[in-house]
Formats: sequence, structure tokens, C-alpha cells
Amino acid sequence: MDEPFLLKIALCVSVIGIVILYFISSQIEINDTTIEKITSGKSEEMVSVTGIIKEIKSTGQVTFITLSQEQEVEVVVFSGNTTLFPGDAIKVIGKTKEYKGKKEILADSIKIV
Repeated sequence: MDEPFLLKIALCVSVIGIVILYFISSQIEINDTTIEKITSGKSEEMVSVTGIIKEIKSTGQVTFITLSQEQEVEVVVFSGNTTLFPGDAIKVIGKTKEYKGKKEILADSIKIV
């Protein structure tokens, strides 16, 4: 097979793949939940939580955020570029994990609300 033909096939397959991913991603829905449900629920579950930042501790590349509603939960962020302050209202989307017997959220995205 010649190169231009393979290039056209690769381009077509890439475009089709991107279109399929677009439609699949529009079907994914993460409902907002409460911290109480997170602390009593399963690990390895995708969650969305809105709350107020009570405390921020940064240790190099990891930032720990204490998020508060009626209860508190620890949010772990693996990037040093957080421009958040105590008192900010944020929405966190991430996966729940259990660490040393306590539930925490490994943040995929954080938005100020």
C-alpha cells in the first residue's frame, strides 16, 4: 500500500473515533452528592461535590483541601497550581479513595462556583 492511501485511512479512523468519543462523553453524567454519602459509600466511585474550603495545606506537588458542607472531607490535588483560598465555594469532580481508614476525593477537576 502507498503512503497517501494509509494517511487517508488513518485520518478517517481518527475523525470517526473523535466523533464516537464526543457522543459517548455526552452520555456520562455525574450527579452532585453530599459528603455524608461519600464517607459512607463505596471507594473507587466518581463523585461531584460542592462545598466551602475550610483549610488548604500544600506540600510541594500535592495539595490537601478540607471541603466542608455539614461534614468535612479531604480533597487531594496532585498539582501545585491551585489558586484557591479558605472560604471559596468550589465544585470538585473526582474519584473516592480510602486512605488510612478515611475517605478522600482524588480531584480530577475543581471549579470555583
